[in-house]
Amino acid sequence: MSDWKAELNDCITDVSELFRLLEMEPEVLPRCPSGSSGYPLLIPRSLLDRIEKGNPNDPVLRQFLPQEAETLSVQGFTDDPVGEAGKEQRVNQLPVLNKYTGRSLLLTTNSCAVNCRFCFRRHSRKKQLSVIHYPLSITVPLHCSEVILSGGDPLILEDTEVQTLVNYIRKFPNVKRLRIHTRLPVILPKRMTEKLVGVLDTRRQAAGLNAVYLVFHINHPNELTGEFFERIQTLQNTVLMSQTVLLKGVNDDADVLVQLFETLANHRIIPYYLHQLDKVAGAAHFEVPISRGRELLAEIAGRLPGYAVPKYVQEVAGEKSKIVL
Repeated sequence: MSDWKAELNDCITDVSELFRLLEMEPEVLPRCPSGSSGYPLLIPRSLLDRIEKGNPNDPVLRQFLPQEAETLSVQGFTDDPVGEAGKEQRVNQLPVLNKYTGRSLLLTTNSCAVNCRFCFRRHSRKKQLSVIHYPLSITVPLHCSEVILSGGDPLILEDTEVQTLVNYIRKFPNVKRLRIHTRLPVILPKRMTEKLVGVLDTRRQAAGLNAVYLVFHINHPNELTGEFFERIQTLQNTVLMSQTVLLKGVNDDADVLVQLFETLANHRIIPYYLHQLDKVAGAAHFEVPISRGRELLAEIAGRLPGYAVPKYVQEVAGEKSKIVL
């Protein structure tokens, strides 16, 4: 079993164990028992090294710790905030979404290495890993020049499965770009295996894809490790980008965001999107007012070069693209 798989199989799923390992008393933070909100705790043990022990307000911990606020019903927050329900086409039991012109989004799995409490698909995900059935028979519309792998997290699949998906997508002559949205290499840097790096290297592709984009989900500079940067440096022929969700109590601070985006730019990861929180039920306590988000972006733009400043966007159900705020 690979190192990253071993870590994945030994995740913390019990809040009491998490508090014990972080040297915190259960009373220090209002919380709901793991799973009582319908969305269980899931956090790899290696991530604990990036959390300050004894600090219930640690910005990394806050993203993954179940809280009582998740059980509250808040107007405007729903189970399907971006209007995906019923819109997908199922091929080999893999949902395919054609939300935007020119792009097809493939939900490769409903599992992740960690359960973010603000996940906009938290109500549609399951604990079990989706099964990819072979041979594949996914259809990509002729107008699509890009395929996006999402989930869950597509890199929770085995290297051979990722290779099979990439090889299959390469068969469509109209598809020139592959984009993969992932949190896994940040949470578990060992996921960037030598084989996976080879799969993502367009220079090694005999035909088909012109470019592979790898978009990392990163919300706070404390999530970043030397091992992560060391492993991604081997991705010489992959375009590296990042996306960040604006979260109250995590990164709603200009200094934090400047540190994050500048650090990423220093390691050739271009900040792509700063997302306004999707209004998913159970995550209202993370919401930052749009007015505050605009203030933060203005300050960031005054302190960083343009290529290190992401677009501040919001996804609105039914719109033809994300809305730039």
